[in-house]
This record gives sequence, C-alpha cells and structure tokens, in this order.
Amino acid sequence: MPVSPPEWGSAFLKTPRGQILTLIRRRPSTAAELAEATGITPNGVRSQLLLLERDGWIRPAGLRRVAGAGKPSTEYEFSHQGERLLSAAYRPFLLALLESLRDRMGQDEIASALEAAGRRLAAQVRPDGAAMDRAGAVAILEDMGASISVKEEGFRVVLEGSGCP
Repeated sequence: MPVSPPEWGSAFLKTPRGQILTLIRRRPSTAAELAEATGITPNGVRSQLLLLERDGWIRPAGLRRVAGAGKPSTEYEFSHQGERLLSAAYRPFLLALLESLRDRMGQDEIASALEAAGRRLAAQVRPDGAAMDRAGAVAILEDMGASISVKEEGFRVVLEGSGCP
C-alpha cells in the first residue's frame, strides 16, 4: 500500500515530489520530461521517482524511444494504488448520490440499478463473460477495498460489502 504523504495539499504539491506526482497523475512521463517541466535536475527527478515507485505511488509504464541515439527512456504512470489513496472524494459523493436516488426511486428500482452496475463492473473484469466462482468474486471485490461476507439465500448467493458505500 502506498505510503501517504503527510498532507496531500498545497504545501505537499509545492515540493519536488509533489510536483512530479502531479505531473505523472496527469499523464505518463519520462524523467527527462519531468526534469524539464519542474526545473529539477534529471538526477534529482530520478531519485524522487525511485522513492515514489518504492512507496507504490507510481509504476513504470513502458519504454519510450527518444529522438537521436541512446537507449529508450522509462515512462512512469500513476499507480492504481495511488489513485485509490487519493480518491477520498468518491465515497462521500457516492453516499450522497445513493441517498438522492433513495429519495427519488423505490427500493426495487435501486436494487435493480445496483445489480446492473455490478454486472457492468463484472464485464470489465471478465470481458469474455466467463463465469466466476464465489472465491474469485470475493477476491476481486476485496482487492478493490471492500470487506465481503457471503450469504446464501436459497439458490441465490449474496455478497455483502462492509466498509464501502
């Protein structure tokens, strides 16, 4: 899990690490591009990249050829772990959205909409439409940050999440 900066705010964003992280979050970048954009020396950028990668904020995205001779440059991108850590606004927004839907729709309509959303998410995880066993489904949801309990209701299996909206 990424090590959280003391404060993801204006003070942190002004530091060399915060500047680099902001740029990489916007688009994958090489060390040379980050050095040019920030005015930090290439070696300074590389040392920050090593720390950011070690802490789980970024990851290598591949190699990019540059004009002229020389070896390709590593391109870095923001990691999925880093995005999850910085996505603190999603939970309160989602909870407010669900409350608004509850005020406007019936319980059956909400359940149907949530089931459709779950199926859409499952299609992203398994685009081939292959069935997933219970343990696989639980593992994927827990990897996303949910705490899942499994209940059997007749012929139906219900996965309930706690600690998530």
